[in-house]
Amino acid sequence: MLVVLKASGLYAQTPSVAVQYVVKVNYDNPLSRTNESYNLVIMNQESIYYNTLKDSLSDFPHKAILDEPSKIGVGTLVKKSDELFVNVSQDVLYKNYAQDTMFLNSELPSTRNFILLSEPLRLFEWSILPNSDTLILGYKCQGAKADFRGRTYTAYFSSQLHAFGGPWKFDGLPGLILQVQCHEKFLVIEPYKIVLNAPLDPIRNPYPETKKPVLNWEQYKFAFNKRSIEHYRFMKVNLAEFLPAGITFKSSSTKGRYIEDLGVEDINDSNIKELEEKLKKTEERLQMENKSDNKK
Repeated sequence: MLVVLKASGLYAQTPSVAVQYVVKVNYDNPLSRTNESYNLVIMNQESIYYNTLKDSLSDFPHKAILDEPSKIGVGTLVKKSDELFVNVSQDVLYKNYAQDTMFLNSELPSTRNFILLSEPLRLFEWSILPNSDTLILGYKCQGAKADFRGRTYTAYFSSQLHAFGGPWKFDGLPGLILQVQCHEKFLVIEPYKIVLNAPLDPIRNPYPETKKPVLNWEQYKFAFNKRSIEHYRFMKVNLAEFLPAGITFKSSSTKGRYIEDLGVEDINDSNIKELEEKLKKTEERLQMENKSDNKK
């Protein structure tokens, strides 16, 4: 059921806005497809976006998450079928608009734990679509399109609700982003409830309390790729004896990661040395950049 709660005459000047979204990720394998509920809360110059893992008496139970930051990102394996286990974890993306930055937890392959990633807010170069006006939950919205890390996204935003904000990393439009999908509909984000001026708990950045090192995008890609190769070597050694004759082990595709195009190729015996050489050069470049930054 679609629900909209609003107070008249507030709109872009609204001190607080909360939106509940359905986030669908349509993997090729039907068993891997996900359909989750996420909440977005915007207050003043901050926002928090997180998935809802359990029922709560509150529509927007972010206080419980902020009070126990050690549980953010820690994964739990859930069995979906005899062949498939999925990692379910508490996701939290915090944005500070005054400081133009966001912080989020991102998992490395097969670790069931998270590392902390920080990026600037304005990642997308949007093009406003002419003649794209539409209504979403009763609010007038306009469309925009952007290419981002290997995918093309179309978003619909409303300046009636708020002057900025959006789910996940989506941001940078003159209004609140309510709906997003990529061109092949691999990722679809749709709102089903909007609340204006609710008496919500304050927002804060929960990540300083975790005391984890903060990585930028390039550092995160390096860590992800390095872990992918390590996992390939581990699985190859441990699974080789179980494979039929003539069949070689190959890593699973990383193309399923929505939004973030990490540039990771399928790993196999024919390309692993080349990938490791690329990784070595990336590590050297990052070390040089780090030394340069330290001198400043």
